[in-house]
Amino acid sequence: MKIFKPDSVEIVAENLKLCAGKKYSVLNSMIEKDIPPTRVLSAAASRRPKPQKIPKTSWQDFSAGKEGIRDNFFSPNETFPREEIAKIRVQLSDFTFVLYCGRGRFGHVWLVKDLSERIIALKLIRKTDIRNLTTEKAGLTAYHSKIRNFEHLIQIYHIGQTQDFFYYTMEAAYSISDEVYIPVTLDKLLWNCTFSPQDSADITTDILLGLQELHSCGLSHRDIKPDNIAIINNQIKITDVSLISGSGRKSFSGTEFFMPPDIKNIPDDRSGNDCDLFATGKILYLLLANENNVCKFPQMNLWILCSKLARNLNRIINKACHPEYTSRYPDAGEFIRELNRAESASRKFFGRF
Repeated sequence: MKIFKPDSVEIVAENLKLCAGKKYSVLNSMIEKDIPPTRVLSAAASRRPKPQKIPKTSWQDFSAGKEGIRDNFFSPNETFPREEIAKIRVQLSDFTFVLYCGRGRFGHVWLVKDLSERIIALKLIRKTDIRNLTTEKAGLTAYHSKIRNFEHLIQIYHIGQTQDFFYYTMEAAYSISDEVYIPVTLDKLLWNCTFSPQDSADITTDILLGLQELHSCGLSHRDIKPDNIAIINNQIKITDVSLISGSGRKSFSGTEFFMPPDIKNIPDDRSGNDCDLFATGKILYLLLANENNVCKFPQMNLWILCSKLARNLNRIINKACHPEYTSRYPDAGEFIRELNRAESASRKFFGRF
């Protein structure tokens, strides 16, 4: 899947314009609504826009970079404690710190420039945070040793440590704004874009290809959700390796509503992979239903199921998210084949007319 084509989006890394910024159109839009522009950069004053008040755009229009549709993504970044900035810069002098992005699951994330002037993401974990450090370090080491630049999995560049911090660098997701870093995640797209059944099948297939590669290396992600699916290098990629571990290790970590209800009954050797595939079924539901609230599963508007492909995808969702693991897909490969069969059947259906 190709998005952000060169003729529609300008990449200007030097100024943090990871994608063409919409700063002024955002400010003008807020002025027209009598909202003080200063609120744009105020974390306390800003809130996620309510979907019913902001018209959505189609996934195809967003992909083509059409004007005016990225304004809805504007949101402020947090600030980093000033007392630690000097310490961090001294201990990681190989990097030029450009922008603080916020706190992740187990640490803090920055956009930095490396010695080659490349914009990358850097995650810092304090060594005093023993529990989080142990969890992330184990998964990260296993991931970095086995995954090498797969197109649908985030690439880790370097792992290191200083006197006070453990850190690693990775690919940076595209951003909507040139002033603050707003990564393009599937969560934000679900709030602001509409997806056709074909879009839903394509994006889900990309996620499953990433999982298939991960599972083939004996690893499970364990926290698949829209927040952890990002656009990087024109590709749908799985991000956040915080909870990655061996497929044979049973874990109850993850995100509520994206974890199978029968997780206690799943055999240890299947637990991690099954959780990933169940969560992917939930993502397919959100895409097909054009919904951003996973709690509404399995509700589906009847008009969405007008096409044969949509009905086939709904059937696939019901199997992927079945309450009993024995009735769900056994592996990512079978899930992908089922999606391919659904698309093929849909094309044959239309070919009769």
